[in-house]
Amino acid sequence: MKNPEQATNQVFIRQCKLFPYTSHVAAYRCPADPGRASGAANVRSYSMNGWMGSRSMETDSRPAGYRTFVRESELAAARPADLWVLLDEHEASIDDGWFLVTMDDSRPFESFPATRHQKGYGLNFADAHVETKKLRDPNSQSLGTSNFQISPKNSDWLQLKQWTTTR
Repeated sequence: MKNPEQATNQVFIRQCKLFPYTSHVAAYRCPADPGRASGAANVRSYSMNGWMGSRSMETDSRPAGYRTFVRESELAAARPADLWVLLDEHEASIDDGWFLVTMDDSRPFESFPATRHQKGYGLNFADAHVETKKLRDPNSQSLGTSNFQISPKNSDWLQLKQWTTTR
C-alpha cells in the first residue's frame, strides 16, 4: 500500500491467502479507521505479526534466539494465549500485511499500532481471544505524527514485544 491505488484496491484483499476463509472485504478494515486515499476508504486496517507465518525474522535477524511460528503445533507449544497474530495498525504506517517488531529494539515502533480506539488498538491472539490495549506512555500518543520519538524503554513498546514471540 505504497500508493493511493493500492490502499483502496480490493483486488489485493481478494488475492490474499486468508480471503477464502474470510471472504468479505469489509472484514479486513476496522470501521473506525479514518484512512482514505483518493477520496475512498482504505481497504485494510489489520496486519499480521511478522514473527508468524514465515521464517524470515528468524533467518534474517535472529536476535537473541527469538523464534518464528509457522505451524499450529509450534504455537501450541509456546502458549498461544500470550502471542498475538493480528493487530489493528495505524493508518500512517500500514503499507503491507506485516507488522514489524524488532526484538533487538533497533527500531521501536517501526510499524505503529492504531490509536483510534481511545488511544488503543486491538490484538487477536493465537488462542482466538481478542484484547484492546491502551497506549499509556505519553510518547506513544504521538505515533503516526512526524514528531514522534520512541525509546526502547517505552512501556507500550515493551508490552507489545512481550506478546510478539518467545525464545
